[in-house]
Order: sequence, then structure tokens, then C-alpha cells
Amino acid sequence: MDGLATGHRAKTRQEPMPPPCAKSESLMTQPKPPMTEDHATSGTMIAFGTGNIAVGVKNSIFGSWLMLYYNQVQGLEPSLAGAALAIALVFDAITDPLV
Repeated sequence: MDGLATGHRAKTRQEPMPPPCAKSESLMTQPKPPMTEDHATSGTMIAFGTGNIAVGVKNSIFGSWLMLYYNQVQGLEPSLAGAALAIALVFDAITDPLV
């Protein structure tokens, strides 16, 4: 019979804890490695710039053409057109983090 079947556990010898190091530093206080580059490469800047094109197009359309279209073509009052855009932007701000 082994010790587990009878309910007895074998005693294990515990090793003593080593003494703390004199120069124990946490990860937060260790020096950071030096940076190899001081700026982003041109490829990285082009990648971020092309990703920002959609934001620029949206802001341009909202800022100039959409309000003009609602007011002049559709005949909607400016306050209602502004309210419609505000509701759409608030809805977008709430649902974007969820996606």
C-alpha cells in the first residue's frame, strides 16, 4: 500500500530559502536598453498616413458637403441637420469600442 491510499502523506524535506540578494532590483527600476532609432522609418510614416486617408475624407464630407446637401437640396432646417449628424456621431462613438 502506498501512503496516499492510507491517508498518510510522505514528509518532504524543505530546502532553506536562499538569502536575498544585496542588489535586488525590481523590473521597474532596471535600466532600459538604448533605442536604436530616434524616429519612425519612412515606410512606417507612409503606412500610418494611408490609414488616415479615410478619416480625412470623412471629415471633409461631414464638414462641407453633407450640411450643404441637407440644407439646400433636401430643404432640412440647419438645426435638424446638425441634430441628425450629432446623433450619428454619438452613436458611432458608443458602438466603435464595442466592435
